[in-house]
Amino acid sequence: MKYRGIFAVCAVMLMAVGTPAVGQQDQVDEAAAMAAWQKAMTPGEFHAFLAKKSGQWKIVTKMWMQPDTPPMVSTGAGTAEMILGGRYLLEKMSGTAMGMPFEGMGITGYDNMTGVVTSVWYDNMGTMTLVATGKYEKPGTPLELSGTMLDPMSGMEMNVRMVTTFISDDASKFEYFVTPPGDAPEMLNMVLEYS
Repeated sequence: MKYRGIFAVCAVMLMAVGTPAVGQQDQVDEAAAMAAWQKAMTPGEFHAFLAKKSGQWKIVTKMWMQPDTPPMVSTGAGTAEMILGGRYLLEKMSGTAMGMPFEGMGITGYDNMTGVVTSVWYDNMGTMTLVATGKYEKPGTPLELSGTMLDPMSGMEMNVRMVTTFISDDASKFEYFVTPPGDAPEMLNMVLEYS
């Protein structure tokens, strides 16, 4: 009986000593998890760079249906603003395309954890969601994103590539390249000049 009492006291003491350690470990894990989450969610250098595109824009669009032919030229307007606490750039534009009214909307974001830029685009010239991704190491250099879409004529998948060149805080150029299905080479399809 005496030994049982000593064992019980030792067990309680071990539990008492062990409990703060376990509790401290939980607190350390919670603190580390919170710090990691804060780092992942806090807008950084690239988000600040994206924010420079906020504002009202005049847009001149040049569109080529075939290589080595004169482009169709149209004008439009756009707005851009940072949303969700400065984490994403929301762009809207309107104008004409191929003689028809055009409106589109896109969201661009940068993932702090992966270093990947993702752009999602919708417009009234189709019902698809165009998703393009790419790495962006240094603000100020051209941003290149790539993705795929279905060619409406053939129903086959084709590659698309988008290059945005930031000329200044008041000007940028967006180039849109497509690689048609089959053996056709990549061609410049559109250039949008923002001012």
